[in-house]
Amino acid sequence: MYEPPLSYKPYSMRKKAVLLFSGGLDSLLVSYLAKKEGIDTFALYFHTVFSHHSKKEAEKKYASQLKNLGIPLRIIDFSFSHIKMVKKPFYGYGANLNPCIDCKIFMFNKAKEYMRKIGASFIITGEVLGERPMSQRRDVFNKIEKVTGLSGLILRPLSAKLLKQTFPEENNLIKQENLYSIAGRSRRSQFILAEKFGIKNFSTPSGGCLLTNPSFCQRLKDLLFYSPHISLCDCELLKIGRHFRLNSYTKIIVVRNKNEERRLKKFRKNVIRFYPYNTDGPYAIGRGRFNFPLIRKACLIISRYCRKENIPLVIKVKDNREYFVRIERVVSHKEIEKFLIGAK
Repeated sequence: MYEPPLSYKPYSMRKKAVLLFSGGLDSLLVSYLAKKEGIDTFALYFHTVFSHHSKKEAEKKYASQLKNLGIPLRIIDFSFSHIKMVKKPFYGYGANLNPCIDCKIFMFNKAKEYMRKIGASFIITGEVLGERPMSQRRDVFNKIEKVTGLSGLILRPLSAKLLKQTFPEENNLIKQENLYSIAGRSRRSQFILAEKFGIKNFSTPSGGCLLTNPSFCQRLKDLLFYSPHISLCDCELLKIGRHFRLNSYTKIIVVRNKNEERRLKKFRKNVIRFYPYNTDGPYAIGRGRFNFPLIRKACLIISRYCRKENIPLVIKVKDNREYFVRIERVVSHKEIEKFLIGAK
């Protein structure tokens, strides 16, 4: 799956590093530390279709954060590679569908390429020993360094005093007394450091990847089972609304609010669209092979989330033509629960 690692000989004594920037508090802290130590730092942010933020949102938010520190940001979109990892991870999954070790190896290999390109000496990350159960263990750190050929070249400042010395430490490119011995899942030490550095605006301590979200992963498992050849569009749709599986070939997505409606209306290719006609209710789309019984079933599900003043309800349906479906009664949640994928 991976190319054999090539050992990398660093450019001696250059205080120049590549920063793997996730946008979370840990990576923000090491950004401030690198700046304080006078390290010429270049940040890489890895965006994927499974990120919480869109690529544009991430660029706007994180570039401005780092601009204040004089750190340029480069964004790498690895969505296609990430989908392949999710389908068949070499090192397995975490608690959900998160192929964290495969993902880290990919990122470090890309960081190594960028390090060669700009003539940097080492890589900095905000990883904390023991903070993530799958990817931030001592044995995993060692494995990743061995597979990528980056032994001794990955500096983890927040846990450095608990780990083997690295190239920048041995060569005094960074002062050891300014490194830390943080370990475990508590963020108390990081919050204290944030206050010390004057950092006020930072993301809440939660996973930035949707592959750690159980409800999202239920939808993704369903998609992978019924549609093994998934697209970026399929993955983006998993982030929006309530999802209902009608049969092996069809599903519908029902929005929960106006923001989701705005986002879902952007998807117009190969979909069938549903609009409550004589009452207030949610917009929905269908994907797959629909016949009239399935369209009626979809309309029954949608009616559950409509206002009930006007009975019968009328749902307008649009695909290559436009027609109306009359619903005489509103179904109960129990009747539609068996079709629901993931959270409500």
